[in-house]
Amino acid sequence: MCNACDNIDSQPTKFVNLHVHSCYSLLDGLSKVEDIVAKVKKMKQSAFAITEHGNVFSAVKAHKLAKENSLKHLFGIEFYVTPDRFTKDKNSKYNHLTVLAKNEQGRVNINQLSSLGYLEGFYNKPRVDYELLQKHKDGLVVLSGCMMSEFQMALAGGKIGDGDIEITGGNIERAKEVARFYRKIFGEDYYLEVQSHSDSRQQKLNRAVVNIAKELNIPYVVTADSHFIDEEDFELHGVFIKIGTNRESGETYLDGQLQSEEEARRLLKPALSDEEIEEAIKQTIVITDKCNVNLPLSAPIIPHVKVPEGFDSEANYLKHLCQQGWKRLEIHKKPNRKEYQKRLLYEFDAIIKMGFEGYYLLVESYANSVKRRGIARGSGGGSLVAYLLNIVNIDPIEYGLYFERFIDVGALDLLENGDISRNELKIPDFDLDFGREDRDKVIQFIIDRYGEDKFVALGQFGFIWDRTAIKDVGKVLGIPFEETNKITKLIDADTIKESKEDGRLNDYLEKYPKLFDYAEKIAGVPKSYGTHPCAKAVTVSQLNDYTAIANKEETILFQGDMHDVEDLGVVKLDALGLIA
Repeated sequence: MCNACDNIDSQPTKFVNLHVHSCYSLLDGLSKVEDIVAKVKKMKQSAFAITEHGNVFSAVKAHKLAKENSLKHLFGIEFYVTPDRFTKDKNSKYNHLTVLAKNEQGRVNINQLSSLGYLEGFYNKPRVDYELLQKHKDGLVVLSGCMMSEFQMALAGGKIGDGDIEITGGNIERAKEVARFYRKIFGEDYYLEVQSHSDSRQQKLNRAVVNIAKELNIPYVVTADSHFIDEEDFELHGVFIKIGTNRESGETYLDGQLQSEEEARRLLKPALSDEEIEEAIKQTIVITDKCNVNLPLSAPIIPHVKVPEGFDSEANYLKHLCQQGWKRLEIHKKPNRKEYQKRLLYEFDAIIKMGFEGYYLLVESYANSVKRRGIARGSGGGSLVAYLLNIVNIDPIEYGLYFERFIDVGALDLLENGDISRNELKIPDFDLDFGREDRDKVIQFIIDRYGEDKFVALGQFGFIWDRTAIKDVGKVLGIPFEETNKITKLIDADTIKESKEDGRLNDYLEKYPKLFDYAEKIAGVPKSYGTHPCAKAVTVSQLNDYTAIANKEETILFQGDMHDVEDLGVVKLDALGLIA
């Protein structure tokens, strides 16, 4: 832990980290969201922003954890900005821009911009352009950005490499043009960004940034551009980025930890005066007070199903379908029909009280939209109502299947007693199998009924787990593959921590101490984002009201995973295509 954190008093500090990358800036940021929250609390800071590269993958997780820890989460992103998003060639350059949402309109606009970056501007990175920024500017607070920003690159003459930089008079004039351009778009919500890094190039840039800010009467603010948690993680981060990009170890920002106020003040010297440092620190609170966004974390929100004429509610229509299924399956002829009747009343009561009648009708509508259907797998086979609706073709009473494995009926007592909220109810989840052709028809049926702007595939993250971390870190550190291969075989399906504790790695711990230290910290970090094989989601309003979308191999994806979907109250559907 950094020394600066040990001397913090009990009062909240007057500094907020506004430019932070978590590990969801894939293979660039190293900080796990839960570690960011823990460090912010330890430093007695009241809030934090997370500004991933081009995406909002971590937003729901960060917002939820912030609320649980009585912290304020600032919804943000670091955009890749290019003059024209439709120009896609090797000469097409992009720069970084730090953007925060001031209000709900700003949050939706960030989602919209990020989505368009993937859908229209993607070329190596999800890029937005000046036209899109102008169109979706409302509710945004914009910081000029890091060394890779258009503003700081202009100050450095258009390129920042490993060597020193020269800030000429011409460079300064060009940087002023950039500042005026963005100030015209974003007005008083545009800030020039200085960064608290000891790098000599950044010190020169900071001095020039403040000079221009004073001349143009534009406020300036300090950020750390954090990519890792603690100062001691600097070398680890250098190893980490080499895993992802094959860059040389150490090619990263020095002082890129999540900073305390004391660290930020110290690192802004000697380029800025005490008065200038005070102003840069103060503006972090000014911006934090400006930004007030609540993500729509919610109880399950199930799209309404249009019921036929003659039915005044979804509940009555569900009851009607159950009665039809009862007749069709001739349940009344069964010798144990009273057992069926008791089970049906029990299930129906639970479904209505928990508000899941719409979900049953939703699934029934698409499950019966094709003649040739597959089976249902998983706990959904335990629902008699689902059997009567022809969602599943398994009689749960005949096979002794439990409804409680599908819907947690015990949660009803907790809900009625006020021990849990509706937000904590979990939407049931039918897993249905279809033939490939039928699956496509089912998906089209859902799109036609609810709208293309309310239907999306779910993404999933691929993670670096313990054995992979050993091999990846070992490769960067130059440890022979034969050695890391032996180590991973010893670890087997356990974690590095478990393997260290029981002594099986003793022969290697002393020989390769950094290997285990680094690999243990990297384990659990996401490394990729792809398409879930069967999970889809249906929303009640347009997707950007919830989050941004991305695309992967022509599939539109929800920016987040299934846990984020559940936290937003969005209905998840599973439709797996089987190969005949």
